[in-house]
Amino acid sequence: MKAQLVFATKRVVYLRFGGQITVYMDCYEIGDAKLGFAKAFTFSWIAFDSSDPKRMVLMDQHTGRPCHLHVGEKDIVLSELPETIDAAINLFWFEVKKHFGEILEAP
Repeated sequence: MKAQLVFATKRVVYLRFGGQITVYMDCYEIGDAKLGFAKAFTFSWIAFDSSDPKRMVLMDQHTGRPCHLHVGEKDIVLSELPETIDAAINLFWFEVKKHFGEILEAP
């Protein structure tokens, strides 16, 4: 199956206590959804402070490696993997809020 874009977005998110972060998200379907989320989709989502790009949350999933997180320069192993795109998006925004603080707009 040829990779099919599910969604892609780039936006600026304003933080409640000042500042802003840039968010890029893209997701591709790479296989039959019947195979399960980990084998059917690949994605790379990042939120970062453009004044200090090392302040970032990156969550991605790609061939050979299920969903995982990078926060700053640390790799974080997930104890529970998301099973749907919606669950993965919710986990990403949870980690973004944990790292950067409350945001002014709902994702």
